Amino acid sequence: MKKVVVCIGNYGSGKTEFAINYAINQSQLGNKTVLIDLDIVNPFFRSAFQKQILEKNGVKLIASKCALEYSDMPVVSAEVNSAFDSDYDLVVFDVGGNETGARALGRYRRQFASLKESLEVLFVVNARRPMSLTVKDICAAIKNIQEAACHNITGIINNTNLGRDTVADLIVEGDKILRKVTEITGIPVKYFTAEEEIIEELVRKHNSVCLGVPFTLKICTRPLWLDYKPDFAALQNDYRGDTRETERSF
Repeated sequence: MKKVVVCIGNYGSGKTEFAINYAINQSQLGNKTVLIDLDIVNPFFRSAFQKQILEKNGVKLIASKCALEYSDMPVVSAEVNSAFDSDYDLVVFDVGGNETGARALGRYRRQFASLKESLEVLFVVNARRPMSLTVKDICAAIKNIQEAACHNITGIINNTNLGRDTVADLIVEGDKILRKVTEITGIPVKYFTAEEEIIEELVRKHNSVCLGVPFTLKICTRPLWLDYKPDFAALQNDYRGDTRETERSF
């Protein structure tokens, strides 16, 4: 039976990173996989921009043509419908954050209803991002997204991180928050995620005390400009040099 996994989460949760990695992981396990970019909220970090790495790893990408040409236009590809009728083993949806993005799922209510147990809706949480800092914030987000999407969330992903400054202890902090969310909502934590060396540190230092299964991420969506470190001294010298030239010319 075809399996459908919907990845959803607030802005900055890392749900696109998880969706890409999950699709690639399943493809490498031998599952015929398609990833559908249904994110009509965030024009900057989208699965559609990672077509090359997805296809290199055997994952079919479905995204609106406008996702690349006019990235802020909320257009959904008609090809999405074909994914339900094809012979894919796994269909992964990357859905826009918050209830606004979740509404895009409403048009597929009929298809999802027929899937029953083979449908998973995973809510990705970064407990270090605004709107996800407290148990109250996360529970409210879950409630709003479920109502907008017309689907119940079946699992939570602990993707607590601070980018390059992420350490194992940070994920444990996120786990403590999400344990309380699980107690209140009854929704289990399915995975906790991080890059390989952090997962190894987490297992070594904490004996994998976090809820869920460890899931190793390979960062795909981080833009190069985030790692740019300008030489401020050189820039300052250039600025001073330009000033002297201007003064002499006048």
